[in-house]
Amino acid sequence: MDYLYSLYDALLSINVPGDKARAVVDAMERDMGTTLATKPDPASKSPRSGRSSRTR
Repeated sequence: MDYLYSLYDALLSINVPGDKARAVVDAMERDMGTTLATKPDPASKSPRSGRSSRTR
């Protein structure tokens, strides 16, 4: 989660008010927690199912 601290610091460095920067970080943290794929997910979401879809 160090990247969230980096994001917060970056927002502050461009003069985003602290409360707004914190709101952005909180929103990203919530969104990433619900939408990021976990390790098993990419395989199940892959268009390839292990079988070749080509026919000759």
